[in-house]
Amino acid sequence: MTSFKQTLLQETSSPQKSRRADALAFVRYLRISLMDDEDLERRYDAAIKKIRDTA
Repeated sequence: MTSFKQTLLQETSSPQKSRRADALAFVRYLRISLMDDEDLERRYDAAIKKIRDTA
């Protein structure tokens, strides 16, 4: 039986090089859109802190 991870790797390994960035962006979009509000807020706060520390 093929695991989800194996299937995902198979499906994403075949796009043309020019489409790989699109596939990666879509996967990241899905990951963010499936987060709960608390996790999303925590990541936002951490990103803002990092930006302020850098500035």
